Amino acid sequence: MPLFCLTYDLVKRRDYQKLYDELDNFGAIETTESQWFFKATGTNAKKLREHFQHFIDNDDRLMVLRVANVADEPAWSGIRLLASPNDL
Repeated sequence: MPLFCLTYDLVKRRDYQKLYDELDNFGAIETTESQWFFKATGTNAKKLREHFQHFIDNDDRLMVLRVANVADEPAWSGIRLLASPNDL
């Protein structure tokens, strides 16, 4: 199942709960304060961005990335994370 990364900046209102609730529906884990990882099938980064933009305000920033291994190299690396994408 493809691994995705979502990162955001909430600008003025900083109403996190709507976004957190939807990320929870996806079984996402928080790796840093504004970055989450989750797995999803039958979709792509653009469709997921279109989905998640309904849970933020018009002045907020949002990016969704599909994380892929290249030539058998690890797709990500981190240190002192809040959680590991390997746990998904």
